[in-house]
Amino acid sequence: MSMIEGHRPEMKSNLHHIGEEHRAQHEISRAQALVERAKELCKKHNEYRPWLQMNINDVEYALQGIKTARRSLDVHIKGGKELPLTAIAAEKGMIGDLTLLLDKLSRSLQAIAKPTSQR
Repeated sequence: MSMIEGHRPEMKSNLHHIGEEHRAQHEISRAQALVERAKELCKKHNEYRPWLQMNINDVEYALQGIKTARRSLDVHIKGGKELPLTAIAAEKGMIGDLTLLLDKLSRSLQAIAKPTSQR
């Protein structure tokens, strides 16, 4: 197990295991790409679909929450304090929620991409 550079060993957490951090970064990147794709698809079809816009908004809101949580954790770490387990669990939960929202948005995009006769 490798520590993120600059962290003291006593400050390690489940969040900073390589696998967890990699998963978090993967889901955040996936979310950003999927939101861009969804917006482009909406423009391409030149339609307003409230349910799709709601899915996009949910993902963007989840991303904003994760960014805020990460900034808070970074401030905590830079202050030399040990990370509270509740903060770590909250961020892991947010990543899990983001995964569910991405699956929902992905299914919505697949429904739009199919021709009407195949639905």
